[in-house]
Amino acid sequence: MNPELCRGTYYQYTIRPALYAPPELHTLIVYSEHLDNPWKRLVCFKELVHVLDKTEGKTRTSADLVAFTEALLAPSSADEIGLADYQALEDRHAIYRALAVIFPPAARADAIDLLQSGTKTIDEIADWVSLPRRFVLMVMHDNWPQIRNEILEY
Repeated sequence: MNPELCRGTYYQYTIRPALYAPPELHTLIVYSEHLDNPWKRLVCFKELVHVLDKTEGKTRTSADLVAFTEALLAPSSADEIGLADYQALEDRHAIYRALAVIFPPAARADAIDLLQSGTKTIDEIADWVSLPRRFVLMVMHDNWPQIRNEILEY
């Protein structure tokens, strides 16, 4: 898996552990072996968020998957909007939802204190919370609390 194109995904399937047993839903999360631990952590959490997606946000067929991948990799355009574009938007939105939970307000407050006191650098904070630096910067931004509230209301 090329992490520049796809860092991870999930696959859900149903099994019956025994002949008359009730079906069990299983979720398999996979990620590129080329990711470092902060990216693995974010990708796995983002994919767990996807498990809660609405049905219309999920791909069901291989044709849906191809359309979704093309929409995700293509530049955004208002000219052609379809289901795959909605799914790509949901995929991007899942990163924000994951960050809203995986980097909680109390940890953010501690990180801001450490940064402002000069005790830690932004890179040390990224290591501390085990998230990619660019997302730590986003969560540390002054606008993040409002964005987080809007995300969690979604």
